[in-house]
Amino acid sequence: MKKFKFVAVLSVLSLAFAAAAFAADYGVIDVQKIFNESAPGKAAAAHMQEVQKILQKGMDDVLAMHKGQENTPQAQQAIAEAQQLLNRQLAVEQQATNAVMERELREAVSAWLKTNKKTKMILSKQLTLGNTGDIDFTTGVMKEMNKRKPTFPALPKVTINRPAPAPAPASGEVKK
Repeated sequence: MKKFKFVAVLSVLSLAFAAAAFAADYGVIDVQKIFNESAPGKAAAAHMQEVQKILQKGMDDVLAMHKGQENTPQAQQAIAEAQQLLNRQLAVEQQATNAVMERELREAVSAWLKTNKKTKMILSKQLTLGNTGDIDFTTGVMKEMNKRKPTFPALPKVTINRPAPAPAPASGEVKK
């Protein structure tokens, strides 16, 4: 019985040491918080606001070009096509901006891990089912992220092509 108690206590201590060692091996970060509150995250939001302004101006130009003719099939088609095109461009711009932010975050995490050698892996807090506060390294990674200066893609340029004027009637034809 005494031997059993010793083995049980030894097993519990081994598990406790293993858990403590494992806890030092990984951590979590709140990616959403970093993207919302870091300097690069705020720069990404400002970049996307500029993209939206440019694209909205393009849509406004299309609407102005068809002012007074909104109910004609040609104008409705042109407006719908412009809206689809500008929506696709917005999605492309958002994906490109997200890619820049993800790259910057990976580099910030890598830099943080180099200075915190006990931690071997960082997971997104959003992908975990739960954690304790002592493995949340959001603040440290946020500091690394704030050192970064991301370069976002160039702002889009919107060109509105005016419809070709209606062909003039051929000589000798009578307009009805």
